[in-house]
Amino acid sequence: MRSIILSLALSIAFASQTMAFTYWVDDKSCTGDRSLTEALKETKLMGEKASERLKSSSDADYQHVYEFLMKRKKSDKAELDKIEGKMTEVKDRNTANIRIYCDDEKRWKPRVDPKTGQNTGGWEDPENWMQYSGRFEWSQPGCHDKRWGELYTYAQTYKTYMNGEPSQKQADVRATVTICELGLFTENKKPRRVLSQLQKDLDLTKPPAGIEVLALHPSKTILHELSHFHGYDTIDNGYFISNPKANPNIRSLDAGELMKNADVRAYLGQLAILADRGYTFQRTPLESASKEEKADFSKNMEIGKLFLYPNLTKRGLRNIGRLARRYNKA
Repeated sequence: MRSIILSLALSIAFASQTMAFTYWVDDKSCTGDRSLTEALKETKLMGEKASERLKSSSDADYQHVYEFLMKRKKSDKAELDKIEGKMTEVKDRNTANIRIYCDDEKRWKPRVDPKTGQNTGGWEDPENWMQYSGRFEWSQPGCHDKRWGELYTYAQTYKTYMNGEPSQKQADVRATVTICELGLFTENKKPRRVLSQLQKDLDLTKPPAGIEVLALHPSKTILHELSHFHGYDTIDNGYFISNPKANPNIRSLDAGELMKNADVRAYLGQLAILADRGYTFQRTPLESASKEEKADFSKNMEIGKLFLYPNLTKRGLRNIGRLARRYNKA
């Protein structure tokens, strides 16, 4: 297994410098239909493209995407840090900052009193020296959480260390991530695909759910989970753009809440690579547009509907604006 660099572009208010991490993937559980090889490649691409587009002064479409999702100007430097964290894959789990599993939480063991052998509540992962809450409402590790009567977790990040000294030397800063069965497989038990595995001629403007048709791609799920890591520390205070199952969805969050949100960063990464295929949110209508056009635009934006355009810079938009004004005067 060779080392690769995984660049993550995350727009975060709580970090002021680039952070570099190592990661390790459990090749015993993340194999076959559970392989994350292509998903991690795409997560890398999301990070690279998001970083590139966030730094661009001419990418008008991505600026529009960012300002709509984040509810703030892209030029708002006072509260926004754009960072590019680098992750290097390593072979030794114990040296890795992030350890990724597809084991359906099988590594967890019930926490017991070492003297009496009695179950004391909660769970332990001795290999990574991590622990999980024993509170009733979170009595099972994430992939098996049935708080609302059914499984609902697509992936889970764990950052709480066990007490005492680990039996094996561990990275001082670490977390584990489990990609759950729901995150790996569709309802029909087929492996979830990533964008690079979809047909190139697939028309993503057709699905009525817009960007939500891609909301559960493993690459987006991984990017979401990585933003929970120490130093980024995003939270799950909202999911999805318009999915009615989300309570709340990210569109109901204010600008301050969005800066802490994990899912909005995953969408930014996803939309950064979709732009390479020409897909983005609908461009803002001209002031002279009809009420009906403006109303349709608002509806399309609220569901994250995708439109297919040739790549356009601010210069191109200005040229189109001038042509439109000239045409309207004619």
